[in-house]
Amino acid sequence: REKYRAAALRQDIGWFDINRGGGVLAKMAEDTSAIQRGTGIQIGLFLMNAVSTVGALILAFAWAGYWNVALICLSVVPLLVASSAIMLATNERMSKLEGKAFSSAGALSSEAITSIRTVQAINAQDDFLHRFREALVPAERASLLKVVANGCSIGGINASFMMMYLVAGLYIAFLVSSRYDETGCNLDGFESFVVALGGNYTDYPPCVSTGRDGDTFVGDILATLFNIAFAGMGLGQIGEPMQKVVGARTAVYKILEVISRIPPIDSSSDDGLKPEAIEGSVEISNVEFAYPSRPDSLVARGLSLSIQPGQTVALVGPSGSGKSTVMALVQRYYDPLSGTVTIGGHDVKNLNVKFLRSKIGLVGQEPVLFAGSFLENIMYGSPSHQATEEEVIAAAKLANAHGFISKLEHGYHTDVGAGGSKISGGQKQRVAIARAIIRKPKILLLDEATSALDNESERVVQAALTELTDRQKSSNSSTTTIVIAHRLSTIVNSDRILVIKDGGLCESGTHKELLAQKGLYNLLWK
Repeated sequence: REKYRAAALRQDIGWFDINRGGGVLAKMAEDTSAIQRGTGIQIGLFLMNAVSTVGALILAFAWAGYWNVALICLSVVPLLVASSAIMLATNERMSKLEGKAFSSAGALSSEAITSIRTVQAINAQDDFLHRFREALVPAERASLLKVVANGCSIGGINASFMMMYLVAGLYIAFLVSSRYDETGCNLDGFESFVVALGGNYTDYPPCVSTGRDGDTFVGDILATLFNIAFAGMGLGQIGEPMQKVVGARTAVYKILEVISRIPPIDSSSDDGLKPEAIEGSVEISNVEFAYPSRPDSLVARGLSLSIQPGQTVALVGPSGSGKSTVMALVQRYYDPLSGTVTIGGHDVKNLNVKFLRSKIGLVGQEPVLFAGSFLENIMYGSPSHQATEEEVIAAAKLANAHGFISKLEHGYHTDVGAGGSKISGGQKQRVAIARAIIRKPKILLLDEATSALDNESERVVQAALTELTDRQKSSNSSTTTIVIAHRLSTIVNSDRILVIKDGGLCESGTHKELLAQKGLYNLLWK
């Protein structure tokens, strides 16, 4: 579980686009439990029964030279092996189908539970339950097929044992009858065998003769038969632990597939450049890009743009034009299909991923807070995740968050709830901005960062961000700010405004210059 969780956290964002978070969690729960069920005592039982089976077969073949009896008993082995093979193959295949269905259902369940407020607000409980049931239908069918296959296989295994006993009994009756005839017993044929076993021995002449090397003939035969029976019992008891081991094998394959996967963008790797000084310039040249989940749909088509250190640049354009894609490429969530993305003159592919992201502060459209205090959530933004309380308070003041936090009973030690559920959307946004500011980033990405703020808070935050930029400039360590905004009034004072349409740059300039061009920006402004 520990290795799987670590491997999942290191995967690139493209992997998570295809493997939904709920499915990843379901796999962690279901597959690791299957591995646990199929290891430990089950392997011990499997080995114990396997050794018992092999040992009993060796004794059966070696005992007093009656290998022919053992061989006759093993004539039913093909049926036994076929039944077991069908059971194991069916279990492995159906376990894969079940795992896939459980993963999909788990993703739906996780989505519904984490968004329970929205689900209840739109009365979608029944819809999610229906989708959950539908997702489990393949698992139900696979389970039914597995039960039927197991029933038929176990029936075949039991039938094999019965056939073995029948064949062995008839053959041993023939051998006993032949030996009795040779020693002159009063009873002959199959009747003599039956009566010798169940009749009154005092009424008949001795019917037990001495075989080779002084061994008792009937005793040797029965010893061989009992060893074959013990081998059959051991083989029969292998089935259950083998089922669980096979289930664990299927789960191990899926788990190890993640653990052994080296992501193309490895956030846990120490490889890559870590320059002592890096500027906040951004250059995107002839980039073509499609998301891994939609490889046939290009969202960037020859996109090229250049941003100088210390500039405040706004990205505007219709929804779906590629603005958020620029943010993702700058953070190296993805690599372009072609073209280059450089920061501070370095291709982002050559920079260490952790180093790169430590120089970037992000505030998204829907900020995510973690269960814990305000202090902890803001502190996450510092590069080492360690900061003094004074630094946290200073960042909160710049983000206009100090006022409402300080009024709470426990101040910065107040719990925000899972996902920030105990505070308002505007308050979450301000905490997220403070988390970005405390990092003192070279590049600050604001993706609709003030969309949840009222006019007064928005004005104060904008002023704070401007003050931050001015302070960085005065210390010769300027911060580049890239803003995405649909409310164009918030970006009219930007150094440059880049208008993006259909994955390409179509206009560039200041607010006044773009209005004078009477192009797409002018249309958006109106």
